[in-house]
Amino acid sequence: MKAFARIVALLLLAALLPLCALAEEPTVEAEELPRFPEFSLTDQYGRVWTNEDLAGKRVFLNIWTTWCPYCIQEMPDIEKLYQDTGLNEGDTVILGLDPLTMDNTDAAGVIAFLQEQGVTYPVLIDTDGALFSQLDVEGYPTTYFILPDGTVPGYMPGMMTYNTMVQLLDLIVAQ
Repeated sequence: MKAFARIVALLLLAALLPLCALAEEPTVEAEELPRFPEFSLTDQYGRVWTNEDLAGKRVFLNIWTTWCPYCIQEMPDIEKLYQDTGLNEGDTVILGLDPLTMDNTDAAGVIAFLQEQGVTYPVLIDTDGALFSQLDVEGYPTTYFILPDGTVPGYMPGMMTYNTMVQLLDLIVAQ
């Protein structure tokens, strides 16, 4: 039920973004938010990522599969977001996550797929589903937002446009 409430909250926030400029921004106590699970996963370039790599950063983590047409349609906007936010060199980290246990290929197939799609942002390959099994994903794509302190204010199921991605990152960092 809490997961559903977070989804509804993010959807409402996205719908009400134009009105946010007129109202005082709400505050959320960080201790009320769940922490993102501990993980250690390798991306398509061979870099190992852990929670420590994300500390102090706001994180956009998009969960997708190679067979999902909405995921593929969303990838160019995520790539643009990655480019526009500084290639993960600043305070924002853009990541993908492919849960191989839910995909119809292996790690080599995912890497080839990413190259074909022109994706340069890091994509974590969850070979055994260890991280994926700890997340509340009911469909693809699903994007998690992680605050600099490692807490998760929410996630967004479904495909997003570039503008929605930017607005949600900005709204979440204001928390």
